[in-house]
Amino acid sequence: MRVTQSMIIRSALGDLARTRSRLAQTQEQAASGKRINRPSDDPVGASAALLLDQGLAATEQFQRNITQTRTRVAAGESALANTTDLLIRARELAVQGANGTQSAATRAQLAEEVESLHAALHAEGNSRIGGSHLFAGYASATEPFAASGPFIDSPPSSPTVAFAGDPNEIQVQIDENVLVRATANGQRVFMGDANGDGLVDAGKE
Repeated sequence: MRVTQSMIIRSALGDLARTRSRLAQTQEQAASGKRINRPSDDPVGASAALLLDQGLAATEQFQRNITQTRTRVAAGESALANTTDLLIRARELAVQGANGTQSAATRAQLAEEVESLHAALHAEGNSRIGGSHLFAGYASATEPFAASGPFIDSPPSSPTVAFAGDPNEIQVQIDENVLVRATANGQRVFMGDANGDGLVDAGKE
């Protein structure tokens, strides 16, 4: 086969074009800091990088979920600890009030403290974190407990409390196929009513 001058020129031009292409790719990689800037650079590598990016994004989301869940659970535990203290004090007052030696003035003082304990307990049931009510389930924008009516001495009566939240417990994904409970059922925890029939369930307080 005869090699002509035009063939030599075309070959040289082709080599020059390929060199320019490799140089442009190298410059792009240097500027971006990435070996693969488009799928055509390395189809197999681009696919692996995409899967890696997706896995990294999922892991970062799981980390955010874990952080948010820890904060929410800690707030819920604090509210429940405060609730326990309030109920213990209410029981102490009930025992004092049942003592026949108490005077009318002392009983009135006990009644005032019970009223303040009721208000504090109501506030704990409506605890929020970041604008979200801890014990309202999926209806986190709604106050879960609504009280109506005053304390009255004669005839004796106290405010009624109704559950206005959602009884479902929020679960959060913290890893692939791993869910954890982030909230408690306020209706069950504060009213002992897990099935929503308005009655305290057997074995609940």
